[in-house]
Amino acid sequence: MEEERTALQERANESLVLRLLPVLDDYERALQYVPDVEEFRPWTAGVELVYRNFRGILESFGVTQIQALGMSFDPMEHESVSYQLSDDHEDGMVMSVVREGYKLYGRVLRPAQVTVSRRNNKAGESPNT
Repeated sequence: MEEERTALQERANESLVLRLLPVLDDYERALQYVPDVEEFRPWTAGVELVYRNFRGILESFGVTQIQALGMSFDPMEHESVSYQLSDDHEDGMVMSVVREGYKLYGRVLRPAQVTVSRRNNKAGESPNT
């Protein structure tokens, strides 16, 4: 009976968190483009405080961010939305994160959307070599 109640609560939390993640995404996007103007600094500090509190609440419910940048692509945690040719990275390395991914109770709630490296092929070399 207790296990059923716990499972039901986890599913309810999952549903709620999935609906809140776009709000978190919006905060992160907004904070990336804050103008560096003195008169906006108090407002920016307030928005950053709300953002940190919001993340803290999600973390208290067991939400964790998936580590992606610089990691090897893992289809269980990452969703490739593009690739980038690179001579400096091995094939399959996450070069940038388009949208953060999250886990809840250790399970992937939403995969991270990422750009993955692909080695430049030398002339005459097939992509599979």
